[in-house]
Amino acid sequence: MKALLLSALLLASILVARPAAAEEPASEDAPSAVEERSAAFRAVSGPETESVPGGPLLIGAYLALWGLTLGYLLRLGKIARGIEADVESLRQALQKVDDDVR
Repeated sequence: MKALLLSALLLASILVARPAAAEEPASEDAPSAVEERSAAFRAVSGPETESVPGGPLLIGAYLALWGLTLGYLLRLGKIARGIEADVESLRQALQKVDDDVR
């Protein structure tokens, strides 16, 4: 069992290392990553304008937030009314039992 596990581990390490050995080394005249990034720099004059309007998005976010808050409060009110109805029905049932006992 150990030999099988060891051979599977060896095979997996060979298969993983194989693609790494196939990569070509970087040539000395090729630009490095730092040089490539520095060549991509563009000087900007003045501020760039935003392409996404912020006002409508802000108003939409506030409307969504207030809508969710209102929905949550309405749901809480509905739950509270249901609990009050349950308590009242229990009160009436207890009153009926109390009247039957007397």
